[in-house]
Amino acid sequence: MKLKIKDRPRYIIPLSVADRIAEGVTAGVLLTITVIFLFRYPSVEDQVAMHYDLAGNIDRMGDKSGIFFFFGILILLYAGMTFAQKFPHAFNYLTEITEENAKRQYTTAVRMIRWLKLMMVVLFSFIILKTIFPDDIGNGVFFAVIITFIIATFIQMIGYFIKSGK
Repeated sequence: MKLKIKDRPRYIIPLSVADRIAEGVTAGVLLTITVIFLFRYPSVEDQVAMHYDLAGNIDRMGDKSGIFFFFGILILLYAGMTFAQKFPHAFNYLTEITEENAKRQYTTAVRMIRWLKLMMVVLFSFIILKTIFPDDIGNGVFFAVIITFIIATFIQMIGYFIKSGK
């Protein structure tokens, strides 16, 4: 029997060892980039790269205070995804949620958000690092990492949709 969102069962999804590791790594990366950002910010040049074209060339410079925008997005992503993980019953699913499949679907959805959160925190942290250490991270490495994370995110999403459809 198909359940309306308000009638879906509520479960606390237990953390597996892999989930605990993912949460720990995510929090560790966030803490590390926060410390690096706060200590490095005073010595960052007044003008920093704010955007790159597809060839890796800087096509927009901006005031160094613009780095706070990237850092703000990082914090919002982390907080928002952490908060969302607490309400899997309110998510949209590809299959209808029943009493029989709710716990499995919720676990899969929360796990997908957890790994997506890790990938987004690492990605935005890397962007911040490139911005505050422009001479230490080459453009080739920067774009290889960005493309790798984008591909990994899409693979994860496709895997989630395949798994949740079974």
